[in-house]
Order: sequence, then C-alpha cells, then structure tokens
Amino acid sequence: MKREFREMLNQRGRNALPNVLLAAAECAPLSKTGGLADVSGSLPIYLKKFGVEAFVVIPKYRDIDFKDCYLENVLPTMCVRMGNGEEWCSVFKTVYNEVDFYFIEHHNFFSREGLYHDNVFNDYQDNAWRFGFFSIAFLLVRLSFSFSLNFLSITLLYVGNRLSGTVRLLRISAYLLCSSFADTFVPHPFTPHL
Repeated sequence: MKREFREMLNQRGRNALPNVLLAAAECAPLSKTGGLADVSGSLPIYLKKFGVEAFVVIPKYRDIDFKDCYLENVLPTMCVRMGNGEEWCSVFKTVYNEVDFYFIEHHNFFSREGLYHDNVFNDYQDNAWRFGFFSIAFLLVRLSFSFSLNFLSITLLYVGNRLSGTVRLLRISAYLLCSSFADTFVPHPFTPHL
C-alpha cells in the first residue's frame, strides 16, 4: 500500500489528494478502550506522512487530559435536532501530534466516568442516543466548517463501531433531503472495527 500511495502521490501531486475528516467514538491516546482508538489515533498521523491533511472529530469525554493542550472553543453553540427535540453542544479544537482534533462537548452525554459504561461495566442505557447525537453532530461540524480552506476537498472517513456506524446512513439521508448538504457531498468510505 505504501508504494502504491507514493506512486499516486508522485503522479498526481499533493493537490489531487483529498483531505480526510475522521470521526470515531474514541481515539488514542486521548480516549481509549480498545483497538478502535489505536486505529483512529494512528491513521491521521500516518496519512500526514504522505501529505494528506487529516482532521479528527471525537466526543469531549470528561477524562481526557487537556493540561498540555491549548483548547480553543471554535463553535460555542451548535444545535443538533434529534427526534422531536434539540440537543445543544459546543465544539472545541486542539492540535495534538500535528493533527487537528475537534471535540464535541455535551455534558449529559460525554461527562461520565466511562466511555460506554459505568465503573461496574453496565452499559449506559442511552448509548444509541448518545452516539446517534455524535454522528449527527459530526456531519454538522463538516457543514459548519465547509467554508474553511482546510475543509475544502474533504473525504469523510468514518472509523466506526457498533455505536457510531450510523453516520453513513445519516450522510446519505441528509444529502437526499437537505439542499445545504447537496453542495458538500463527498465520498464517505467506511472502515468497520467491531
């Protein structure tokens, strides 16, 4: 793969390469419970070595240590419509290992003692709602920052698991139902991690 990628880079040049917006429920070393975090943490660093701009969107969990990072509030309030109601969140940004990270902050969903379950391993009963919210918020982040030069020519790469794999369906539905997404439709490969 490395050789083929380098050949493509030499033939087409950097301008032909897409930017990558990666979303995951966890990302090492910031938040980790298993292999998904390893993949989503190493992939953007690896892509950058080949000249691909990679950006990561993850939930802003309570236990992430930001003491060595400058955390900028880039979107103080964002409305996420879900069912018959609305959920409000904020979006923060930091740079870690030369990769731009965007964090979706929602205190009721992500300020808990564990990522998916409590300290005695009982799954949170609202996990489907929490990560459905995250998937929609991820798409709204893409739409909100589409004016930025860095977010032009983005390929959505979603490193998913059973909690967050809904973004593909949401993305296609949003494209079909909402004209504001029509101008921002880009390929969205899916890399499952079960």
